[in-house]
Amino acid sequence: MPIIGNTNVLAIMRDNQALHVGWAEFAGHFSLASASVLEYYDQNGRRLVLLQDSGGDAIFEVDLRQPTVAANILLGRINTALDHLEDVVGEMERDGEPIGGGVPRPTGTLPEVFAQLSVAFDNLDPSPNKANWLHNLAHRAGLAH
Repeated sequence: MPIIGNTNVLAIMRDNQALHVGWAEFAGHFSLASASVLEYYDQNGRRLVLLQDSGGDAIFEVDLRQPTVAANILLGRINTALDHLEDVVGEMERDGEPIGGGVPRPTGTLPEVFAQLSVAFDNLDPSPNKANWLHNLAHRAGLAH
């Protein structure tokens, strides 16, 4: 059964260097090839898989072959990715590049952290090359989709 609508989904690089959190409806923003570098999770720690539906649209589904990941594990991975984004901001500042904002440091339960990051990544336009500053920072840090 597909994950749809305003369910928050975490896309995190396997090496925890960058992440993105947004609604499942933006599944089409990710390419099927991105599965080699990205892992996807819902706010309950369930691993998701990116697939194409019968109409050719990208969708997320729960990967029933994978166990649910403990919240503390995912929260640790999220913090590692945010640490790396802060390092990238520091490099940009040293190079004299304009900084468009700060890296959020959400707190709380896994669903609360997902919700806070979703707001931080908000304003994602599904058109190519249109996103907010944090989204573009994640790309600079290595997030490819």
